[in-house]
Amino acid sequence: MLAGTGGLVGGCRRQTPDPAPLTGPQLLVRPRAACPAIRSREQLRRAHDAAWLALSSLPPKRRGELAEQLEATAASLEARAHPLLVDVVEADPEAMLRSLSPWLLPVLNAAQALMAGRWCSTDGSLCVDVIGEAEARARADQERHVPAWTSAELAPEARQARFLAWPVAYSRQLELQDAARKRRAVTALRARIVAPDSTLALVLDAPLQRRLGAFESAARLRQACQRCVRTSQRSATSANPTRRAAESLLHGLAKPPSGRAPVDWLRLGDAQILVVPRLSVLARRRAFDAEIERCVG
Repeated sequence: MLAGTGGLVGGCRRQTPDPAPLTGPQLLVRPRAACPAIRSREQLRRAHDAAWLALSSLPPKRRGELAEQLEATAASLEARAHPLLVDVVEADPEAMLRSLSPWLLPVLNAAQALMAGRWCSTDGSLCVDVIGEAEARARADQERHVPAWTSAELAPEARQARFLAWPVAYSRQLELQDAARKRRAVTALRARIVAPDSTLALVLDAPLQRRLGAFESAARLRQACQRCVRTSQRSATSANPTRRAAESLLHGLAKPPSGRAPVDWLRLGDAQILVVPRLSVLARRRAFDAEIERCVG
C-alpha cells in the first residue's frame, strides 16, 4: 500500500515530506497587492510550454495518433479555404478535440494549471506562488511559506493556498530503486493517462524536465498545428471551453517549446518521477494514490 513518508510501493518510495518547515517545494502565500505582476510574454511562454508538457507526457503511440488527427484536420481546413479543393474529411480542431475530450481536456487543464506557477483566489485577496526548497531557504519572508507536501493540520489560509495550488500540492514524487524500474513505472503510468476514468494527468521524469518536446512526432505535431492556425477561422474570445482548449493546443504546439525546464521548483533525479493529478483529485485523492500503486506495482 502507499504509506506515509518513506513507505515502499514495489521498490518505490513515495516522498511525502514531513511537516517540518522548508522541506520540499513551498507555497509562498501573499496578498495579491504584494505580488509582482507576471509579464504577458512570460504568461504566453508558460501557455505554450503547457501544451508541450501535456503532449510530452503522453504515450508515444497516442502522440502519433494525435499527429495523424491534426494532419487530417489541417488538410480539411486547407481544402475548405481553397475554392478549387473539395474537403472530404470535414474536420475542424474543435470537433477533433471534442472526440478526444474525455482524456485530453483534463490533461491540458492540469498542464496549464501546473505551468501557471501562480494561483489567486476568486476574490483577489490571496495569491500563491510555488518556489523550490533552496529559494525558500534564502528568502526572508519564511513566515509566508506553506509546505506544498504535508499531512499536517494547517491553518485555514494555508489550506486555501494548497487548494488553489492543487497541481503542486496534490502531486506525488516517487523514487524508484534504480533507473530501469523508473522507466518501467513511467511507461505504466503514462499508459493510464489516456484512460477517461484515470486520475492521472502528467508524468514527469528527468529526461522530460531537461528537454521538453523531445519526442519522435514533435515536428509533425508542430507543422500540423501551424497549418491549422493559418487556415482555421476561430473566435479569439470564444466562450466554448472545447474551442478555447483547441485554440490553446494549436497555438501552443505551433511554436517550439521555450527550452526552459518545466517545474523548475523541483529537480528530479534519474530514478525519480513526479505524477501530477487531474483536477478531479480534489474529490478522489484515495483513487489517485490507488491508481499509482496499481501502476507501480
